[in-house]
Amino acid sequence: MARSDIYEPKQKRSIEKKNHIIIETGIELMTEKGYHHTTTDDIAAAAGVSTGIIYRYFKDKHDILIDGLRFYFKKMEQEQYFSVKTANSNNIEIFAENLLARFLAIHLDHRDIHEELEAMRHSDSEVAALYDKTEAAIILQITLMTICNLFYP
Repeated sequence: MARSDIYEPKQKRSIEKKNHIIIETGIELMTEKGYHHTTTDDIAAAAGVSTGIIYRYFKDKHDILIDGLRFYFKKMEQEQYFSVKTANSNNIEIFAENLLARFLAIHLDHRDIHEELEAMRHSDSEVAALYDKTEAAIILQITLMTICNLFYP
């Protein structure tokens, strides 16, 4: 099925089912079991929907993964998870410590899926592009903090 054949829901309940139930359940399972050990049948069963509903909204589990990464990276951006605004200080050292602590917490909390996604970055251009975009935003925040410290110590 081509991506253009995938149904995009318009009703609030259907949008929530796709975005919150299926994607979040899929990412949870992929985090617990690993991407390669999770099937669309597993996701459907855990989400309480039919496999047909999964294939109505997604081409395959890869689409669920990509939409899940987009969702979580966007959420981190909206919450300014890696922003200078979360540093609570204009001190670059404190900002760097906070940033590293956040990265470490994410990695330790989700070590298996993180390592799997890191490996996928080398073989999956969509995963790589999403990570690259997020890393560029983080680097921009670090650069802004550094510039602020240079000119406004």
